[in-house]
This record gives sequence, C-alpha cells and structure tokens, in this order.
Amino acid sequence: EVWDGDFEQPEAFAAALERRSSANSRQGTPRRAARHAATAVAAAAAAAAGARTPSRSTENWDDDFDFGEAPRETKRGVAGGLVAYSRPEEDQGDDYSSDFVGFDDALPTPLAAAQRSQSLDAIEDPFAALPEEAARSSAVCTSSAHSEELVVKLADDLVGACAGGSAAAGPAVESAAAGLVTVLRRRPDLAVVLRKRRRVVQLVALAAAPSAPLEAVAAVLRVLDEAVEASPEVRDHFVLVGGLPVALSRLSCTPATASSTSSAAEATAATVRAAALHVARAVCVAGRQGAEEFLACGGLAAVAGILEAPQPATKSLAGGDSADLQQLQLQRLRTQEQREICRLVTSVVGLQERDARGDVCEELCRLGYVGFLGQSVAAASGAGDRAWVERLAELYVEMSSGSSTVQERLAEDGFAPMAGNLAAMEAPAVTLFVKSIRNLSQRPGAADRLDGARVIEALVRILTKPGKATRAAEGAALQSLFNLCRLSPPRLTRAVRTGAIPVLVRAALPSAGGSGAAPAQQRGLAVPLLCDTLYCHAASKAALWEARAAHAFVALLRDSAWVVNALEALTMWLSHEPDAVEAILVRHADTVAYSLSHATTAAAAESATAEQLLGALHRLVSAAEAATETAASLRVALGRRVGLWGRGVVPLLRSARPAVRLGALRLAAQLLPTVGTTRGVNVGGVGAEAAPALTEVARTVRRLAATDTAVLVREMAARVAPLAAAAAAASVAAGAAAAGGGGGGGGVLGVDANAAGLASASASASSAW
Repeated sequence: EVWDGDFEQPEAFAAALERRSSANSRQGTPRRAARHAATAVAAAAAAAAGARTPSRSTENWDDDFDFGEAPRETKRGVAGGLVAYSRPEEDQGDDYSSDFVGFDDALPTPLAAAQRSQSLDAIEDPFAALPEEAARSSAVCTSSAHSEELVVKLADDLVGACAGGSAAAGPAVESAAAGLVTVLRRRPDLAVVLRKRRRVVQLVALAAAPSAPLEAVAAVLRVLDEAVEASPEVRDHFVLVGGLPVALSRLSCTPATASSTSSAAEATAATVRAAALHVARAVCVAGRQGAEEFLACGGLAAVAGILEAPQPATKSLAGGDSADLQQLQLQRLRTQEQREICRLVTSVVGLQERDARGDVCEELCRLGYVGFLGQSVAAASGAGDRAWVERLAELYVEMSSGSSTVQERLAEDGFAPMAGNLAAMEAPAVTLFVKSIRNLSQRPGAADRLDGARVIEALVRILTKPGKATRAAEGAALQSLFNLCRLSPPRLTRAVRTGAIPVLVRAALPSAGGSGAAPAQQRGLAVPLLCDTLYCHAASKAALWEARAAHAFVALLRDSAWVVNALEALTMWLSHEPDAVEAILVRHADTVAYSLSHATTAAAAESATAEQLLGALHRLVSAAEAATETAASLRVALGRRVGLWGRGVVPLLRSARPAVRLGALRLAAQLLPTVGTTRGVNVGGVGAEAAPALTEVARTVRRLAATDTAVLVREMAARVAPLAAAAAAASVAAGAAAAGGGGGGGGVLGVDANAAGLASASASASSAW
C-alpha cells in the first residue's frame, strides 16, 4: 500500500512504513499502526536476508520467512519489534507507535554506547537501570496466560542461547536477558513462573557452568537477581537449589582468555562480580535467615577475595579513544562493586543479633576489611556520594562497639584514610562517625591509635564550624576530646594549637562567646579541659586571652558546680601572668567574695565541697599576695568586701568538720588584717554593714580558741582571735562615725573602740600573727 520501490533498500522501506504508522496513530488507529510497525521490521529483515516480501497480514509472519541468513543486528531488531507487537489491542494507547524499535536500534551494551558517543557521561550503570531501548522493547501482556508464556519463552531463549556457548550467541543472550529482566521489573508477580516451570534450576546450572562465557553468566545472574528480589518464593527456591554458593563462587571471577583487550575482559569480569553481589545481597536483605545462609556459605571470605584483587589505575579522559573509555568504565564498575560490597556487608551485620555482631565484626577484621572500609569512605566522600557515606558510617558505629581487637583495628586502619575529610562531610554522616570515635576513645588502646590517625584535629575542625554538626555530634565530639585529652598533655597541646580553646569557652559559657544555654553535659566536658589548658600555657596563652577565658573563669565562680575548678584555674593562670590576671580579679572582687557563699548552707558546710572551696580560695589569695609586686591588692579588695564574705565565714567556723573550721580560720587570717584599717573599712558604708558579722566572727573565734577539740583548729583560732577582735572594733567604730559624725563608743570584746587606737590594735595583732 505504501511502497512501490525496490526491496533491496530496506532502510527506506522501513522509514516509509514508519511514517505511515505514525500517520495512522494520529488518526486514532493504534492497532493498525502497531501492525504496520511490525510489518516494517519484518519486511526490512526479509529484504536484508534476501527473502520475499511479507503479506500485509502479519499474524503468521514466522511461517513466511526464513531468517537463518539474516545479520545479527537484524535478528535483534526483529526480536524487539515482535515483543512490542505481542501486546494485545486493549492495552495499546494512541502513542503505541513510540514503543516500536527498528532493526537499527539494536540493544547496545553500555560500553558500546560509550564508544559511539565518545563521552564518559554515556557510560551507563548496567545494574541501576536497563538501557532505554530495552525498556521500550519489552512490553508485558495484561493476560496472565499470555504473560506466563512470554516469561517462559524468554527464559527458554536465554537458556538456549547460553547453551550454545559460542561468542556469536552473545547478542541473543543479552537480548533475551534484557527482555526478561524488564518483564519481571514491570510485573514482579510473574517471577514465580520461573520456579513453577523449573527455570530457576536451569538458570542456576548455567551460572555455575565453568565453560559458560562471562557475558552469558552476567546476563543469567541479572535475571536471577531480578527474580529473587521480586518474589520471596523464588528466593527460597533459589537458596534451596544451591544458588547462593553459585553466586558467591562467581565473586572470584577473573578475566577470561579472549581476543578482546585486557580492559574489556576485566570489565566483563567486574560485571559478573557485580551481578553476583546483587544476587547475594538480595538473599541477605530478606531477613536474618538469608544473612545466616550467606555467612554459612563463606560469603565474607568471598567478599574479601574481591578486595584483594588489584585496583585499576586511575585514568582521566584525555584522548577520548576506545581504550580510555574502557578503562574509565572499568573504574566505574570497580566503584560500583565497592559500593555493593559495603551495602552487602552492612546488611549482613545489621541483621545479626546483638551478641553475634561482634563475631561478624571480628571476622571482617581478620579478613582485612577495615582498611578497605577507610578507603571506601574517602572515595565516597570525594565523589560526593552522601548515601554511600552514611551507610559506611552506620557500619563504623557497629564496629566501634565490638571487642577490643575490632576497636583497635578500626581506630588504626579505619580513620587514617578519611580523617582529613571528616569535617567536610554532611551532618548525618559526621554525627555517626563522631559517635564511633567516642566509642573508640573510651578504650586506651584504641585512643592511642586514634591519636596517630589525626582524629583530634578533625574533631576540633568539626566543632569550629558553626552549624556544621548537630547537637548530638557536638556532644559526642566534646566527649571524644575529653576522653583523648583529659589525661594526655601532649594531645591537649595539639588540640589547643588546632583551635580548641574558643570551642571550649563557647561550650562552657555561652555568655563568653556563644548564644543560648550550653547543655550541662557539654559544660561538664568543656570546663575541665579548659582548666587543663592552663598547664600548656606556652601554647595557649594567646588563645586564652583572645577567647576571654579569664572572664569565663570569673563567671564560673557564680556556678556552685564549677566554682572550685574556676578558682584552681585562676590560681594557675595567676602564677603565669600575675599582673594581668590580678587586675581582672580586682575588678571582679565582688564575684570572688561571693564564691564563698556556695559553702555557707547547712548541708554544704558539712561536706567536702566546703573544704575544697576554702582551700582553693586560700590558695588564690596566697598566690596573688606572693606573685604581685603591688601591696596585696587582691587581698585588700577582698577585705573591703567583708560584708559579702564575713557572714559566710560564721557557718563554716561552726562546722562539725575540723578541716572546714581550719580552712575558714586560714581565710580569715588572710583577710581580717585588711579590715582593721580605715582604708579597708570605710568604703561605701561597708564597715557599718559588716559590724554584726565581724562581731559574730570574733565571738566564734574566741570560743574555738578556748574549747575546740582539734589541736590545729584551737591553735589557729588563738592566733586569729586578736585579728578578729580588732576588725570587729574597727567596724563598730566606723559604723558609729558614719551614724553620729565621729565619737567613741563602748568596747567590743574588750577592744578599745576609740578610732585613734583601732589602727594600732590592728597593726599589733597583725604583727603578732
């Protein structure tokens, strides 16, 4: 009807019929369009094979032609057209002509497509999706009986092509496998047909045949993978007939001796291994039973065999020739292979019971998997594969909770290749990796190996990037730093030089450089480390001042949980830089005096905290008096705040603990002499306010000197009593002078209240002390 030319021009004939089919499709006759499409393929194939022209009715076309002499590409095109034509009329839409595939659109392999386009982007992942031509050329019947027969026919075609064993059968194998995979992908319920018709056993036997070409083995494994994933019934039957050991045996596939280049042969072997990995993972992800079967069949050892294979050399797309593209495809297949190994092993470990996971992790370490794990993280991070990195991070967390052997191997081999890229990863992966570091840092042997992997620098970089890590990651990173640096000055020095001090100040005190309230857990980790940084003062001096750490320590004096740590840190810092630190302490003398109030409650006065607080405050005042050239400016400033600390000393002097009473007497002996001078008392009315407190102090000290059962307390009280009496008298006189404009008054505890004699009494008491 549409062609009166020479049938020796099959391409022109096919183009004319294709135009006619498109016109019919636009006119709303999809069945006729499909008929013309199939006629075009058959006629073109007949012309190419030298056969006669087919009749317009194509129902019995296979009886009219002999395609034995047709070219290979023609056969593949005809097969695609016939599969498209097999769809019944009720399932065809107006755009059915778009499903037509001519004989020039033979199904390409990924490598062939890349060679034609000379582009790296054209290299497709053979296991992520079928080529577009294969997806278009395999339509599925809606009739169940017809669909089952189609699956059986495609399976028989695959088995028959593979049984031939010749290289010429490769296209037929690829075409049958692609069609069958597409059918199963669109209709997973048809996978059970392979089991019912005993085709699974035949496919497993083909995959196990030693003489089978690697291309055929890869095609068979792809079909088995799709069938196993589609149907649990097929999966159980696959394991029952011994399919899993067959798939694992193909993980050791090496390039076969062939006329192709070594890169092409290696690419084919990598394709077989990837298909075998797909099948093994499909069995494992089904549940714990599948994972147990994988382990029982020696799956971990088979995977380790892949890791021991030599890696392909990295090659860039320089020349763009066929050899370059083959090498690039090989690299891509190798990367895909590594990704599948990680997914497989992660699934196996995750499906084990908690007690059994340790044994699996130890087996992985024995097989040398940890080093590959670190290299895979570095490669995935460099490639920007976020999902792969997170999957590996989950495995890191599992292995970090294993035995000491697993932890030490993971710390030594797992973090060295990827620690430098840790801060550049996405937040979810960073959180998981930091959690694994926290688990490892709790064991001394693993902590030493983490130090060699430069993990401390990575943790500091994570914490110094605002918003980079989640709150959970920040807490885990601080915990890791605490575990690694708390008892190791060299590690702490490295952390300081990397920039840890601003991070610690921000975590300890938000008001000193951050916003919001730092969690109590983070403060509990940051404050001890911040105090320890003073022991490596040479490395931390500039950073401490830049981060305003001195003001942070002063602010901590108002926190009852950290007042002792802050006093000890200020004492240490005062010994390094006395003038600068004492100037800050004098400006904040009210806060220093207020710190004593944390021990004045009834419960605190009877605890060891009061003893520690009094000792720390006594050492701070002593260090300030010994280190500075000024006339004890901190002691004088605290003496002027007698109204703040005077009331707090009395409960401590009455404590049932002798050590607390002794500490309170030592502190009073340091501060009372400064109260006995006019300069120390009459400042802003402090003297008048302090008179009742100092009177009570003097009365209590005199009682201790007379009746205390502790010898050291009784002797110290006898020495402090004159100082307390003189200070009380001076305070009363200052109060009277402020109230009545001068004048004397009665004595206080037998001390002359005359203002002129107070200074003399105080001076004599001080010199006696």
